[in-house]
This record gives sequence, structure tokens and C-alpha cells, in this order.
Amino acid sequence: MTAFQTIIGEYYGLDWATLVLGVSANYLLTGGRLRIGFALNILACLCAFSVAAMSHQNGFLVFNGLLIAINMRGVMRGDRRAQVEESAMAQPVRVNSR
Repeated sequence: MTAFQTIIGEYYGLDWATLVLGVSANYLLTGGRLRIGFALNILACLCAFSVAAMSHQNGFLVFNGLLIAINMRGVMRGDRRAQVEESAMAQPVRVNSR
């Protein structure tokens, strides 16, 4: 049991969930999958918020609360784009080749 607790850590694996969800969300956002990327970012921020609450880090509580609000705005804007453009996908940036 102590080996399992050593691997998972003091925060019940929430710190690892924050890492996996955050990296996955940013990968999706850079690929243009806006709604799902922002939704995963909200889950990552909720995990980080829980870790910050358990470790009594007030600055990170405020930071993650603000990030949740920003990501909620992103989800709502993605929905609006989906109604106009038939998808919530961002257009990739094209590089000029000379």
C-alpha cells in the first residue's frame, strides 16, 4: 500500500490528473478542437483547484478559479462559432512558402 501511495502521492492522483488533462486539452486546442479542449481544461482546473485547496494555497485557488471562468467563456464562444460555421474548429495557420 505504501508503494501505491508513493506513486499516486498525497493528493489522491489529482495532481497527475491535472497534468494529463491539461496537456491533452492544450493539444486539442492547438489542433483546433475548441469546445472539447476548453472542456478538458475546465476539468484540469477543477483538479488543480482541489489540490490547491488540500494544500492550502490561496493564490492557486484564485488562479484556477479565474482559469475556469476563462475556459467557460471559451466553451460558450466555441458553441457560437459552431452555429455559424457548422463546426467549432479553428482554422489552421498557413505558412507562406517562398
